Amino acid sequence: MSSGLSDIKSICSKSVYIQQHSQYQDNVSKVTTTVKGQPRYTMASVEELRLAGLFCDAVLKVQDFEFPVHKIIMCECSPYFEALFLRWSSPSQRVYNIPGVAPVMMERIIKFAYTGSVPVALDNVLGLMVVADQFEVREIVQTCSHVLEEQLCPENCISIWQFTRTFSFSELHSKVHHYILDRFEEVVSSEQLLQLGVHEFAHFLDRDDLILRTERIVYEGIMKWIANDPNQRKEHLCYLMSKIRLCLMGLPDIMMNVLSNDLVKSDSRCLAMVTKASRILRYLIKNYGDDIVSNPFARPRLPNAILLAIGGFREGHPINSIEAYDIRANRWSKLTAPAEPPRRSHGTAFLNGYIYYIGGYNRDEIFNSVRRFNPTMNVFEEVAPMHSPRTHVSVTVLNGLIFALGGFDGEWRLRSAEHYQPESNQWTLIAPMSERRSDASSTVLHEKVMLDDRIFVVGGFDGFCTIRFVECFDPTLNLWSDVHDLHVSRHTVSCCVIYGLPNMDFYTFNRDSLPFIQKEGDRKREEQRV
Repeated sequence: MSSGLSDIKSICSKSVYIQQHSQYQDNVSKVTTTVKGQPRYTMASVEELRLAGLFCDAVLKVQDFEFPVHKIIMCECSPYFEALFLRWSSPSQRVYNIPGVAPVMMERIIKFAYTGSVPVALDNVLGLMVVADQFEVREIVQTCSHVLEEQLCPENCISIWQFTRTFSFSELHSKVHHYILDRFEEVVSSEQLLQLGVHEFAHFLDRDDLILRTERIVYEGIMKWIANDPNQRKEHLCYLMSKIRLCLMGLPDIMMNVLSNDLVKSDSRCLAMVTKASRILRYLIKNYGDDIVSNPFARPRLPNAILLAIGGFREGHPINSIEAYDIRANRWSKLTAPAEPPRRSHGTAFLNGYIYYIGGYNRDEIFNSVRRFNPTMNVFEEVAPMHSPRTHVSVTVLNGLIFALGGFDGEWRLRSAEHYQPESNQWTLIAPMSERRSDASSTVLHEKVMLDDRIFVVGGFDGFCTIRFVECFDPTLNLWSDVHDLHVSRHTVSCCVIYGLPNMDFYTFNRDSLPFIQKEGDRKREEQRV
């Protein structure tokens, strides 16, 4: 394993990361906290006494340096020093040897104890975090952890992960571990991959929650890792190749890339394993087609997103069941919510890790209530209700707000619209739409009905007929504007936004067919020339 403070410092200190985080101006982020129970001007006065050596009752000796301090101040800052002065030594002891600490780091800890402030720079964050943890100064540890988390990227995450594991920073270690799993394709493309030891590498490759588009990424990562030191690392080829879900690569990839690889062909155990996987894949294709099965070579990894189907209408009754679709396993899982009332024709939104059920009805009542589901904890809670009951409501998310647009309140199709702010747990009415409508389209999935930070509402039903009117909302102006009508009236319609197409002109209106507008003076001059 290649780890150590010097390696990580060189990675964390690169100017590119400093530029990406402008809050660390001049490579320094000020950590400021106040010593409990002490006003700041008093602490400044005590710091002056320390610097003058007045009334100090202890000396911390670090190598050849001596730091006079006041015991009460150090005890207030750190449980370590409280134990050192009160339990691990006699009351009369004055000089204390502090081993394993650099004088500059000891000075920073003392400075923090007296002033409640310490500079944290990218070139000292690792050493400061270790020393602060040794002396149990949690405020500094937490802030150093935050700085490292902010600097985390594919070019330093392995080094930071190894650092956190070596020094047992469990909370940060877990966050970095998840980062590597989620961004593994980018990590494979970086030089950080080469720092992993074989068992560290295998640990990540073995995980079901390793996020990949294709198993070929794993194969290429293994070859890159071995090529960095082939004489020492090629003996681990079979061990690492066993972590690939080979049957998920596809026969052409196995035959053309894996079995033809010189390293694979020269390793009899590895060759036999890959050959066996190719035979299993042929059998699976012949007998199971595209279906997913349970086999070590074909075990699907976990997806990084799921599709939820929530509530609805079945056999004449609204239901409360939830189903989750796993795209990697091609299976639906049934989730139960027995305490939740059945709903149909409601809106759903996903925001800040929560799923919101908005409005809808259960045959007896049209809801203005909103339920919030925490998928991490698997619990529901009630949040603030809307101003109006709404079923067949259009819901979407923009700029951290949930918008509920139109719908049916039991008597009328609605023009009114409102948005919900999770931080304040409040619904706020916004400008009403031009048209009454329910059953319009306003899809939530990744804000895909939003263009230029505007919300588009398409079609719907006004209580008498299906409409083809389209309008858009500008949240900065709180203003609805008419958009060109659809060619065909539609309700219960679905819309989405597509982008980045190479043939975008195929889906857009012919520019040459747009009305040609000419100023009156230009038109007359052109007629005179003719």
